[in-house]
Amino acid sequence: MAIVAHRTDHPSLRRAAALLVLALIVVLAPASPPAYAAISRVGVVTFARASTTTLTLTWPKTSGAKGYRVWRSTHKNMSYRKVARSVSGTRATVSGLKPGQTYCFQVQGKAGSKLGLRSTVTCHPTIRERGPITGPAYKVMTFNACTNACSGWTRRSAAAREMVKVRQPDVLAVQESSAWRTPPPGYALAHSRSAKRILYKTSRFALISNSSGKRAGAILMRSTTPGRYAVWAELVDRQTGKRMIFVSAHTSPAFAEYPERGQEIRTLMNRVNQLNTAGLAVMYAGDFNSHKNRGTYSESAGFGSQDSVGRTFAAAGYYDSYDLARRLKRPNWNSFAGWSTKPTMSRVWGDHVDHIYIKPSRSYVYEWMNAALYSGSRYSSPLASDHRPVMAQLYVN
Repeated sequence: MAIVAHRTDHPSLRRAAALLVLALIVVLAPASPPAYAAISRVGVVTFARASTTTLTLTWPKTSGAKGYRVWRSTHKNMSYRKVARSVSGTRATVSGLKPGQTYCFQVQGKAGSKLGLRSTVTCHPTIRERGPITGPAYKVMTFNACTNACSGWTRRSAAAREMVKVRQPDVLAVQESSAWRTPPPGYALAHSRSAKRILYKTSRFALISNSSGKRAGAILMRSTTPGRYAVWAELVDRQTGKRMIFVSAHTSPAFAEYPERGQEIRTLMNRVNQLNTAGLAVMYAGDFNSHKNRGTYSESAGFGSQDSVGRTFAAAGYYDSYDLARRLKRPNWNSFAGWSTKPTMSRVWGDHVDHIYIKPSRSYVYEWMNAALYSGSRYSSPLASDHRPVMAQLYVN
């Protein structure tokens, strides 16, 4: 019996055959890995905790990421970077670091073999040194109130009082405070001059007095017109008898005056050293119009070329409580932020012009925080000033 082959070159038959073959390929093909959605770039990376050998970072959850790589370098430009950690969550502690060394990080989302863009760079030093935890902790706050140069103090003063009521600093250094004439309830004025004030909580401290009068006064940092003053006060803990010196300063504001700011700090420290015959711990708080990102950053120096304040303090053994704190709250919310309730963010350092400087050997800084009142991701309204207060909780020895 002969078998006759039928032609299948009719267009409809060819299409049907092709569809059948395609269907068989789909059914019989091995399962492929799931197609991941695009991985978004990681948002603002912040530091949450620090020690002499560890740094802890946090970041927001990233769309499309199933995990994260944490990249580390000792260079701001992330040269010689390496993967420090791979984690599934949005928090990582990097260990095995050197005390007092600045480290820079980027975080990158990942999903299987796919990688997202690395975050912008953020940098922070490990704690270089810290003293023992002795006695009670003190909360020290500095705040530029801008009572005269900025409008609306009558309306804003209530917000400033509420901020003090909520945060309860033991010592409050205030700048640009001419119109803030009445201390908040529970506080007394130690000294004022040229819109700088030192206020203290009367239940916690007393102002030292001796046969020559109260141990407080003003220091002329710069004699050229207009003169630049700081105020200081020696306070004693009512419970323990521990004595400390607190300073409220405001250095020259113009950006181009960075050399003068360094000289103002040298003059201030020299005079405080003359007054501090008992060798007490000193805390310098204020609006210093400077931060380590000013000018070209030097990795060897650890400061920007125009951060004459930070470099001058460091030469005398004083460092920013921001860099000495075990715990940080809202570190990237800049202390000078204008009049928007939306925080002004610095992704690299936290470009704060308001600081609290202290010798690390004389302190254990438990916490640093942007102490403005806030709700969620915004500051509470009305705003008390165009600056936000910063506060350090620390032990002093």
